[in-house]
Amino acid sequence: MKKLNNTTQNILNTKQTIHKTKKTLHQFKINLGIKNAYLNSVLILRFYLQTIHKTKNTKKKNHN
Repeated sequence: MKKLNNTTQNILNTKQTIHKTKKTLHQFKINLGIKNAYLNSVLILRFYLQTIHKTKNTKKKNHN
């Protein structure tokens, strides 16, 4: 009977571990999503600033 209880406890522990791992993975996915969104916004901002800079340079060249 002791062996059976031990096995049952091991199964419960494994289930808890799997549950915790799933939660951790979910949090990791959320964090990755946030980082990805941040990086995308930085790239968009950089592109926008470069475009403005190019436009200003083009206007200066046209005036000369």
